[in-house]
Amino acid sequence: MSRGDVRRILTAVTRGLRHWRTASPSDYFSGMSPRPDAPTVHPLDAALIIRHIVAGFLAVNGDWVVQVANPKACTMLRRPAREIEGCVLWDAFAGLGEPAIASQLRAARTGRVERRFELFSPALYNWFELWAVPAENGDLYIFFKDVTDRARAVQSDAVREALRRTLMEAPIAISITRGAEHRYELLNHGARALVGGRNL
Repeated sequence: MSRGDVRRILTAVTRGLRHWRTASPSDYFSGMSPRPDAPTVHPLDAALIIRHIVAGFLAVNGDWVVQVANPKACTMLRRPAREIEGCVLWDAFAGLGEPAIASQLRAARTGRVERRFELFSPALYNWFELWAVPAENGDLYIFFKDVTDRARAVQSDAVREALRRTLMEAPIAISITRGAEHRYELLNHGARALVGGRNL
């Protein structure tokens, strides 16, 4: 999905949500615009977009109260929509109240600039990538996805590399072999010195 596609979706969602909040239920099905300045995007289209995007989505008003949570957000936050919508953002999404994260969200809203960052939520024991997008009407849209597997893989790689460096620099000879053929996985500097520097 290109940045232009995201921008078009956000515009549709913004207009649709604004219309959704001001229209009566009968307007949703009539096909008639309730106001002359009503958006061209029907509110049900906006609701459909929100419901089916692959990222978690929260629409937050100027008082930091969650107005809309899509099903993906509910799944990742492990709470039903009724426990998220109407709740203050900091209570709805564990970890967003941390000072560094909250300041990013406030900066997105006040500076009217999109912010992208990662967050570890100890309560959910997951890593999330978040994208905070300010709306023209003062709302803040938060898209997020679970990146726990990627974060753990990066950490595992870093730990593996640190262990390899430690073993390579150890003051004793260390060799590690694998399998029935005893193939060398690691031969540190001390072990190489014992075999005359040959590459085994």
